[in-house]
Amino acid sequence: MSIALQEFAAPQTGGGGDGAVDSVFGRTGAVTAQAGDYAVADITGLQTSLDAKVAGSTGSTDNRLLRADGTNGKTVQASVVTVDDSGNCSGLGTVACGSLTVTGNIVVTGTVDGRDVNADGSKLDGIADGATANAAYTSNPAMNGTASPGASANYARGDHVHPSDTSKADKSWTVRTVTGTTDTVQSTDLGNPIVYTNAGAVAVSVPGTLPLGVYPVFVNGGSATQLTFAGSGGLTVVAPPNMTLKTRTGAAGAAVCVNVLSSTLAVLTGDVAAS
Repeated sequence: MSIALQEFAAPQTGGGGDGAVDSVFGRTGAVTAQAGDYAVADITGLQTSLDAKVAGSTGSTDNRLLRADGTNGKTVQASVVTVDDSGNCSGLGTVACGSLTVTGNIVVTGTVDGRDVNADGSKLDGIADGATANAAYTSNPAMNGTASPGASANYARGDHVHPSDTSKADKSWTVRTVTGTTDTVQSTDLGNPIVYTNAGAVAVSVPGTLPLGVYPVFVNGGSATQLTFAGSGGLTVVAPPNMTLKTRTGAAGAAVCVNVLSSTLAVLTGDVAAS
């Protein structure tokens, strides 16, 4: 608009030739534009240009970002957001956006998803570089192994269940009944009663391969039943002083314990016959 007004404000002179101007609004000679000579409608395109202009107040604070005022597309107003000459923004409230790429450091004084990042910083510092979200362990928990801190990066679920430790005696007894005249103590007898029901003599072998522990023995064969113990596979069975390696006779219900102390030694205790 300023260019058009300058052209009309310049002195106009008449002259010969095609398109020569002899007078302007009845004035001749050096004509100077005067107020009221032209209306906006008289200047082609001026009204359209004016209609497209943006109006409104931008406020009195330097570097403030503009924002729309209404929906006509031509009125603006100031905001509380400031962008300085170095591109630093201030005054932002909640920002809703899609993917966000950040170059440089992020300083947080509030919370992220309700977590205080400053307070949790020591926990975050403990995460190794390149750490990933580990998957749950999908195999059954191990049992009966040598103690180890482990090296797996997988985590155990809260509802995982360990298998029964077969190296320990179960809470409930498993009774093994022997009806014959010979028997060999078994590893599964550890902590479980062995009941001998033969009415006569029974020879019991105690091998050196048994797990260490107590093997309870009960006699339920009658007054003539007597058990005789002997070691095998390098193991020696001993009795207390002045006692034999036999159970006492004369009463059903006699009980002894075979206490395996090593692969070479077991000690009888309980209803052991005197020598």
